[in-house]
Amino acid sequence: MNYVVIPAYEPDEKLVNLVSELKKYPKIRIIVVNDGSGKAYSKLFEQVGLYATVLTHRENLGKGVALKTAFKYIKKIN
Repeated sequence: MNYVVIPAYEPDEKLVNLVSELKKYPKIRIIVVNDGSGKAYSKLFEQVGLYATVLTHRENLGKGVALKTAFKYIKKIN
């Protein structure tokens, strides 16, 4: 299995479009890390969750930590 990891902090609709396009490739699994975007972005991440696994940080911890969160998740599910 191949993975695409997307750290996201306060994204816009482009994230939903990107993830929905990536979903067209059946050999990849998409993981999006909501890096503390807050409640105002909940609906957007719900939409993303239709196409991807969404992991969430309560607060912004930075891109490096978001990537590590995704890598730990991948290791756990494999």
